[in-house]
Amino acid sequence: MKTTFLQLGILLAMSIIVVGFTSCNGDEPIPTDSSVIRATNVVGNTNEIAFVRNLHGGRPPWQTIAEAPFQNNGFTMQLPETLPNHFLTHISDGLVPFGGNFLDFTITGNIETRWLRPFDFAPGFTAFDKDGVSIGSIFFGRDIENYDDNTIASWVYVTDDIIIAGETDVVCYGLSNSLCIQNFANLNLNKGWNLIYVHRLSVTNGDNIKITHTFTSQRPSGKFSWSFIPTRLN
Repeated sequence: MKTTFLQLGILLAMSIIVVGFTSCNGDEPIPTDSSVIRATNVVGNTNEIAFVRNLHGGRPPWQTIAEAPFQNNGFTMQLPETLPNHFLTHISDGLVPFGGNFLDFTITGNIETRWLRPFDFAPGFTAFDKDGVSIGSIFFGRDIENYDDNTIASWVYVTDDIIIAGETDVVCYGLSNSLCIQNFANLNLNKGWNLIYVHRLSVTNGDNIKITHTFTSQRPSGKFSWSFIPTRLN
């Protein structure tokens, strides 16, 4: 009997240790509803953040898709059920390098699907102070501050169900074609909002740079967290 209680005690202690590591490793859980963005435990100096916006457009003036107050070092943002057509572009936009061919991918579904492409808004979620001044961006991802090798999450809206898989040809630009880009995709998107992950890898070889982007619906391995990147120094 004593042996049995000892074994149970050891198992209980081991389970507590496992739960402790699972809960404290800092990795954020995978959301179950992509139309609601829940940011928690945002890393960085967030003291001045009053509210956060999801903005659309490559340059000012941006249009606001959704807004949420910044509270308890995070925010909860409800995305709209639908988006006006002027927010959307053909789904090849953002997936295919300039000069590339969308049909390099294997496509299942409506080839005319439109979407709010990744990072068409100011990248991440724009943070504002109490005076309404933009002070930085909040990102969800892995190794965000490593410009050459990072993964950033993006909430995208699509008008139809669609599956996109495969890779584009390598497309090169610049002097002596010194900058080359290739995109990979493994996307299974449902009509409405979807959370996707974009991995950027930049490899420099002498004067040549090759950048690959991998778009996927499945969260890659590694530690994902929320981070605030300021645009001004305090």
